[in-house]
Amino acid sequence: MADPNLPIHSTRLPQITPGSALSIREDVAFSDAQGKERPRLRKATDKALSRLQEILPRMLQPREVVRHLGQRETIPLLLLNSTGAVSASGGMVSLCPKCLATLMPNTYRCPQCGQVFKDEKTLRRFLLIPGGEFFYVGQHSIGALHGLVQAGWLLAVLAVAAGLIFGRRPANLLSVVIPSAGVALIFMVHKLAGFFPCRQLVREFIPLK
Repeated sequence: MADPNLPIHSTRLPQITPGSALSIREDVAFSDAQGKERPRLRKATDKALSRLQEILPRMLQPREVVRHLGQRETIPLLLLNSTGAVSASGGMVSLCPKCLATLMPNTYRCPQCGQVFKDEKTLRRFLLIPGGEFFYVGQHSIGALHGLVQAGWLLAVLAVAAGLIFGRRPANLLSVVIPSAGVALIFMVHKLAGFFPCRQLVREFIPLK
């Protein structure tokens, strides 16, 4: 956690206004990138804080303060003066949307409130359905398009297989096996191309409703 008293602007001293639920760095939250206080920024920040006053206190640690909201010009200054610790993974962490507890990778149930999320095992089962991997993660439009394409490839493979089993075998068997194997390979590649982005979405935790 970064020191809440670190100076951001060279022209202003840190000014923390404590509140019952949130503490605010007024020298940053209500000022522009040059450290000059702007009534327009104060009004916009107050409006944003009013919408977030229920969720922010649950996310902030006891000594953390609100420095800015929605002022992209101030971000380089904040990053320059940030000394906060990073997560154990060295990157972003996911929070439970229900209780805001930290979620562990590959564990699809919140350890605090029990919220269940969609998992990779079920995603692999949906691979048996044309476009099923996209339907599982809620991408229904893309799932419908992929489903039509995958169903077409699957029917082609089944038609060739049925012809080999029940029909008259051709004189040159390789002339049928090689094209049908190519169609099956294209079907598998198309299926895997849809699986990997859907798996990434699952790993970002989609609540199971």
